Amino acid sequence: MLELKHISKNFGRHQALKDISFKIPAGKITGLLGPNGAGKTTTMRIITGILAANQGQILFRGQPVEPRDWHFRFHLGYLPEDNPLYDFLTPHEYLRFIGKIRRVNHLGANIQRLARQLFFADQLSRPLSHLSKGYRQRVGLAASFLGRPSLVILDEPLSGLDPNQQQKVRQFLLRSKKTILFSSHILSEVQAICQQVVIIHRGKIIASGPINQLLQKPSLILQVKGATLKAIQTVLAKAHIAIVRHQKQGAVLTVELTSQQPLNKLQNTLWQIIRRQPRWQLLQLKTSRQSLETVFQQLTQ
Repeated sequence: MLELKHISKNFGRHQALKDISFKIPAGKITGLLGPNGAGKTTTMRIITGILAANQGQILFRGQPVEPRDWHFRFHLGYLPEDNPLYDFLTPHEYLRFIGKIRRVNHLGANIQRLARQLFFADQLSRPLSHLSKGYRQRVGLAASFLGRPSLVILDEPLSGLDPNQQQKVRQFLLRSKKTILFSSHILSEVQAICQQVVIIHRGKIIASGPINQLLQKPSLILQVKGATLKAIQTVLAKAHIAIVRHQKQGAVLTVELTSQQPLNKLQNTLWQIIRRQPRWQLLQLKTSRQSLETVFQQLTQ
């Protein structure tokens, strides 16, 4: 559907994107992840034509996209992170305005359909300035889906939504069966929604591919009694074992570990380490399938 090839972007001396390439397959939801300042929003703005890349090429359905390719823009829906709305309009007026610009056929029916699907049909006549953050976010989301675009770019679409609203938006996105590029810091939602992910760090792609493949590598859960976090960090660091996360309840310390060692060798290494610590009591040692949050922390810390 869409392919970025060797995209770079500079802001003065700062290189925001460094030769990034990835594909967004048709009919899939792709998660674009990274820490703050990694280059996610810059990437989305280049795709939508708001920014121009210093080098590289964008292909849509195999054809190059020019910087001012309005034909491509009519295939595109976009919800920016700041969700700019005109507060003096009602949701109905705002969506009609956007629909007229996008030359949407059967505009009234489209607005009613999206308002029902995103649960703000009873707010269509209220001024946008009177609506809560959650309602405003859903109006912006509806605008990005007006006219049934082929590709939808969503920058933090779950921002400001409560858990119930997040669930409704997630169901809407999954039912849409659209090609979507989706950026969010709520990694549990990304894991629930996306079929593949692209992780950017310091302007470079450090991982990409189907989400199931990224989560295949298991981590190890170690639970010990009588060990301080500082002590266990010192001992494990010498064996090149990293702590992904930790939790302490009373005298019991639970840590999630990762290492380049094969899993069976890692288990044996840990067992030998614990045996040499007379005050440590091993309570649990088990494998656990990694979460997207764990993988993200490993790659970006």
